This record gives sequence, structure tokens and C-alpha cells, in this order.
Amino acid sequence: MIRWVAWMLVAITSSSCAWTAQKAQLRPQVSVPSANLGGGSSVYVHTVDERTSDVLGNRGAGAVGAEISASSADVVGAVDQSLTTGLRSLGFTPVPAAAADASELKVEVRALQYKLTMGFWAGALDVDAALKAICIRGKDRSYEQLHRGHYEDSLQVVQGADNNNEYINSALSSAINEVLRDRQLLDCLAGTDHAASAAASAASH
Repeated sequence: MIRWVAWMLVAITSSSCAWTAQKAQLRPQVSVPSANLGGGSSVYVHTVDERTSDVLGNRGAGAVGAEISASSADVVGAVDQSLTTGLRSLGFTPVPAAAADASELKVEVRALQYKLTMGFWAGALDVDAALKAICIRGKDRSYEQLHRGHYEDSLQVVQGADNNNEYINSALSSAINEVLRDRQLLDCLAGTDHAASAAASAASH
């Protein structure tokens, strides 16, 4: 009870906007070096939102009506655009629709959560993003891997919208960049993984 009162007092004095709902502004940052890993290969980026709710979490522990949310359209749009930009930098040619001569990068947004756990004088913030990346060639799911991004901090005051956006985008950016740094995934999308396996097999005989 004492911890709850202490947190409430800190939160009330921090900001009058602490108890209002917030719509997250998603602007993830892509951080990959330019390279020709794709060799011009065509890739269709297909992002789907697998979350069970638009609500990411709550701006203050125990606060009512202070949800942070992001719509499916905003999440899918941000992830899709970022992956498209990153793949283009890596030498791939993103295409707007599935095609027989194009690999498909299907990305399932499994989680985007903002969790604030109440402490005595401070709250522990944990923002988590989870993206499952799947390489599809023809009808085959040739490769899949779950990638996560985190942001953690200790907070003594309830955060404003700008700070919350920064924390959320940091976690989401980390997950997106993990996808773009997955060399097995990139090789699968480029079709070079089978070529490498065939070459290794031939060399062993």
C-alpha cells in the first residue's frame, strides 16, 4: 500500500497528461550498412499484425484511462516500410505484390508491449517488440526465426508522450534491425542458400 501511494504521489506531481490516453507515433529507424547481399533479387514484404489488442500498455501503474495504443494499420505500415527500406539498402528489389519470381518475406508482429512495474520510489519500464520473420519461396516456408527488441529503464516520473514514443520506437527498431541482420534469412530471400548448399555437397564428393 505504501509503495502504491509513493508511486501515485510522484506520478501526480510529474505531469497532468500522465493519466490521458496516448496514441503511439511509430517511426522506427533502420540501421544497416549498404550492401549487395540481395543481388537485385525481387522480394515481396508482407507484414501482418498478430497482436491480440491495439493496447501496448499503460502510461502509469494503476492509472485508469491512460492506455498507450497503436492501431494495426500503423504497426503494419511502420514495420513494412522499414523492412522495405532496409532490404533495398541490402541489394534487394522490393515488389508491391506476390509474384512467381519473387521471394516473400512474411513478418508476423507477435508483440509490441509497454510494461511499467511499480516499485517503491521508481518504476521499472520494459518495452518489448517481437517479430517472426518467415522466408517463403513458392509454397515452401524455407526459413523462419523470431526476433526481439527491448528497451529497459528505471523511471521516477510518469513519462510524457515524446519519451514514450522514443522508448517504443527504440524496441521496435531493434527488432526490425535484427530481422535485417539475419544472414540466413537474407540468403534464403536471395536464393543463395540452396546454391551454397549444393556447392558444399558437390565439393564433398
